[in-house]
Amino acid sequence: MKELGQELSKLKHRPTGSLRERIGSARRFYEGLGVVMEGEEQRDKLIIKGYGCLLAEVVKTDPNICIAVESMLSELIVAVVKRRCHFDARPTCHFEVARSRKISKKE
Repeated sequence: MKELGQELSKLKHRPTGSLRERIGSARRFYEGLGVVMEGEEQRDKLIIKGYGCLLAEVVKTDPNICIAVESMLSELIVAVVKRRCHFDARPTCHFEVARSRKISKKE
């Protein structure tokens, strides 16, 4: 799954600029695929929240598909990205982007 995400990231050239600018560019790329995303800042991390999931039907049976999206975002943002997706009746994408190299291990 990780390799799939890395391949998907090649569909767009890597953004440049600050971390916030790279996140904005990756978020717009993802929105172009059909899911509205918004960013939120917290003390030690930035949050990318989706209002839906491109792969909702697949995620219902195999949540590990989110690893591909996590990997794609990590490649596009050039930062540590950790998935925190919500897997209820209507799955939604949710990712943490570390401001530093450290990111929590909460699953």
